[in-house]
Amino acid sequence: MKIIHIIPSIGIEASGPSHSVKGLCDSLIDMGSEVTISSVDVTNKLKPYVKEEKGNYKKGLQGDAEINKIFSMGFGPERMLRSPELFSWLKSECKNNKNTILHNHGMWYFMALYPSRLNNLSGVKLIQSPRGALSEYSLTSGSRLKPLFWNIFQKRALSKANCFHATSESEYRDIRALGFKQPVAIVPNGVHIPVVPAKKNKSDNNVLTYLGRIHPEKGIEELLISWKEIQNHFKNWRLQIIGAGNQQDIIDFEGKALELKLDRIDFFGPMYDDKKWEAYTKSDLFVLPSPSENFGMTVAESLACGTPVITTNGTPWSKLESKGAGWYIDIGSEALVQGLKNAMSLKPETLSEMGERGCLWMKEEFSWHKIGKEMIDVYNWLIDQKIDPPKCIRMD
Repeated sequence: MKIIHIIPSIGIEASGPSHSVKGLCDSLIDMGSEVTISSVDVTNKLKPYVKEEKGNYKKGLQGDAEINKIFSMGFGPERMLRSPELFSWLKSECKNNKNTILHNHGMWYFMALYPSRLNNLSGVKLIQSPRGALSEYSLTSGSRLKPLFWNIFQKRALSKANCFHATSESEYRDIRALGFKQPVAIVPNGVHIPVVPAKKNKSDNNVLTYLGRIHPEKGIEELLISWKEIQNHFKNWRLQIIGAGNQQDIIDFEGKALELKLDRIDFFGPMYDDKKWEAYTKSDLFVLPSPSENFGMTVAESLACGTPVITTNGTPWSKLESKGAGWYIDIGSEALVQGLKNAMSLKPETLSEMGERGCLWMKEEFSWHKIGKEMIDVYNWLIDQKIDPPKCIRMD
């Protein structure tokens, strides 16, 4: 069986799905699968990635197996990611390899439509991961061209999928709400568990962290408004906001912080690899105020580093409270203020204990080995449906 993942980019600066796809492929390769990641290079600067023994990805070393095929952009707007070169390669691979799985990640690009034109070939099966794109919030926000693209291209492409992959129950419900009847595999993202987490940096200030994309859809303005309400009550706390984003969005949020006269707040650019893990680990509390997430990779990463989390009921992390690892609150600044007050009033020892419970939870339920095994079972079932469907498959 050959497994081809299709994703817009796996560059280090790319969004959460690119990192979760690399983690999944890491696990699949460790279990002996033949895996390729195909993506489009809008910069003409990317180089192939290789898998290292420790499970990280870096730019290629001679002699190591390249798992990422990078294709050039075709004619047209950059944001549409049109690549005839990619389509030609996919078509060749599907014709020359029986028992091929095309696993497409994401939507709203021409390159994301290509797999639906190929799964009618003998022995080719298509599994589609929407990656949050089918939520009501996502469908009604962003470009005004979305409805047009949906009606002409995207809905038809999704209807041809043999199976959907949802990372949570809420994403499964989003798929069914749009009328798609295909089987759905509910398999969460996995998370890298740091081998030896760094110790908390105990200074004069405790640290509240947001780490992720700097974008209005992430609830950052509500976080700034909430910080205004509580900053004078918790003078031993600092807020740090870490991430990449549109330059205008960053300017707007920094301007909002000045307008609100916020104290003890720091804006940092994106952090990757060791710096990212260090930021999680040295934080006392992590916050994701987003009104909509299909998974919320940063929540899993923070918990894996032993840091408790506050997030909203627009994310699929309802178990935070039952696991004793954080707070699951309503969307909006009023609920966020109360949630932050409850969390920041606790003793450091209590927050640490919550973080330890969160780390144990991640090890038990979200290790990449466990997730990779579940996905292999799905792929095998798609190729040979005479076998029983895996437990993660929902037919209803």
